[in-house]
Amino acid sequence: MAGWKTLVDQRQWNKIEDLWPALSSADQRALLAALLEGVPKITVTDGMEQLERHVLPKEAPSEWKGAAQILALGELEAEIEGDPPMASTSWPSLRGDAEAYLRETITQCEKQPKVKNAPGELSQEQHCRDSLALLEAIDGATKRMSAEMDGSGSENS
Repeated sequence: MAGWKTLVDQRQWNKIEDLWPALSSADQRALLAALLEGVPKITVTDGMEQLERHVLPKEAPSEWKGAAQILALGELEAEIEGDPPMASTSWPSLRGDAEAYLRETITQCEKQPKVKNAPGELSQEQHCRDSLALLEAIDGATKRMSAEMDGSGSENS
């Protein structure tokens, strides 16, 4: 059903909002791509950080407000992406990837010449070391919470 293309060209966002749930998966993907291409982007700066993002409905030119609203709500994108993976199945892989990256970065930092013997508290190396400690703290908290949920945790933990 390519009728949505005409509606996009005519900026009929209310009709698109009503129509997209009935579109095929391929048409939903194509519609999302068209919205991502058409809705203007802005660059947001906060201190030294910059982010380019699509305009929010309140920031959008009048002809794109409805499209910006569709993107901001995220329902079309969520329909296309499907349900997120279960944390219990995705976390071990993500955690492993994060730990490997942090350890690799620490190794690279250790190879660089240092002004002092210990890494500075704001250095990349120290951030990685702190992050590894936080990952271990997450593991400990998860084990305690899981034990409580399973009923095997003690009340005096």
